[in-house]
Amino acid sequence: MLEFTDLVERAMHGHVPDRDEPGQIYLCNADLTGGDDIRALIRSGMVDRVGAMGTRAKEFVGRERILLDYTYGVIDKCILKALNGENSLIITTGGMVGHVRRRIAEYGDESGRAIPVTPVQESASPEPGREPALE
Repeated sequence: MLEFTDLVERAMHGHVPDRDEPGQIYLCNADLTGGDDIRALIRSGMVDRVGAMGTRAKEFVGRERILLDYTYGVIDKCILKALNGENSLIITTGGMVGHVRRRIAEYGDESGRAIPVTPVQESASPEPGREPALE
């Protein structure tokens, strides 16, 4: 999808337009971060869009009553928003954290446009009754 967008930009304009700076993608492991931390980040205005990947992450945001902009195609949508200078938050769990990082790095390698990925500060300890995920 992103490669198609770049292709259209090149066809219409002869190049992919330079943007001053890409937005950031904040990455949150819901197994290690509490809902209060995420809500504080959203309230701060640092993120424009919020997406969740995976069943546990979606259950977490449901329990925490965090509103989502994206529930599918989350990585690609957040990459597109970053290319437009917007910041996004991806909430996921476990091994999906590594997958998100790899996918964004692969896009940067292929396109030559690096997108910063910023981990959300993890709580000192997981919420009661929750085990941290092994990666």
